[in-house]
Amino acid sequence: MNKNRILLLIVVLLLAVTGYYYFKNSDSTIKKELRDFAVADTSSIDKMFLADKKGNKALLERKGPALWTINGKYPARQDAINFLLKTIKQIEVRSPVGKAALQNVLKDLSSTGTKIEIYSKGDKIKTYYVGGPTQDMLGTFMYLENSTVPFVMHIPGFNGYLTTRYFASADEWRSRIIFQYGEGQIASVIVQNNQHPEESFRVKRADDHYVYYSSLTATTPSEIFQSQLVAYLAKYQLIGFERPTYDLDVAYRDSLLKTQPIRILEVEGVDGKKDKIEMFLKPVDTGTMTSVDERTGLLREFDPDRMYASWNNDTNLIVVQYHVFDKLFSKPDRIKGFGGL
Repeated sequence: MNKNRILLLIVVLLLAVTGYYYFKNSDSTIKKELRDFAVADTSSIDKMFLADKKGNKALLERKGPALWTINGKYPARQDAINFLLKTIKQIEVRSPVGKAALQNVLKDLSSTGTKIEIYSKGDKIKTYYVGGPTQDMLGTFMYLENSTVPFVMHIPGFNGYLTTRYFASADEWRSRIIFQYGEGQIASVIVQNNQHPEESFRVKRADDHYVYYSSLTATTPSEIFQSQLVAYLAKYQLIGFERPTYDLDVAYRDSLLKTQPIRILEVEGVDGKKDKIEMFLKPVDTGTMTSVDERTGLLREFDPDRMYASWNNDTNLIVVQYHVFDKLFSKPDRIKGFGGL
């Protein structure tokens, strides 16, 4: 009887030791996969490439401490860049994918997953695929390149899934900021209103102050309070556009660019950077709330809220809003409540 008890005790101990090492090794394996997904030093990342199954591709390249470009042409959204870098650094394995769901998860990843390649100093250091959310919406399916072992990934403390942070649409990555000037950073502004030429003017920096020309042909500066010019230039702290228009009919776009812009805005910074925005009337979108004039009940020909614009001679037009740009086309000598030269 005692021998049986001793044997039973030995078997229990062996099972306990085996179980301990099994789960210890499994945990180590997961932690190894975790290290393979995350990038601890995201400051060393200088390029990221994302591609989805819809044909969208986004090449993000670091050009400076707070400057990334999208597809080598446009500035990228810094907020979205920071969000993705934070995700890349903080992702952890929540659990392996269960055997029952494994094949379906792999199938979904191969058919709808987004691929991300991460580079540091020109070398590719990481590639993995990002799929959809788990059923509880608290995890995201991912697997590393050359691996058939998917994991449920998450960020500790964050209640949600991560799929939407890995997008490959170049339009979504493109920054909407046109002007972002701080105090004293503007060298000159030329405002040309072709619909109302008398509303055109110029502002130019002269040593430690600014001068104002009330027309484009004026050779002598007009009298104005310096505080009015400072207040006017402060409006350039953050000016952006609504959206790009890559789906615009090419023939219509080319025809539009041959017409005279209704407004032209040229800005030069003290660093020599120049920007030119040419604006055009935008036909109203039929069936929208703005397509009918509320006062007359008649159909409008042009959008009362938006214009097309070409930025630095780019043929890929953008949509800008009147209420954003109207304040830049208002003469600074009309600004009230300021005094002192």
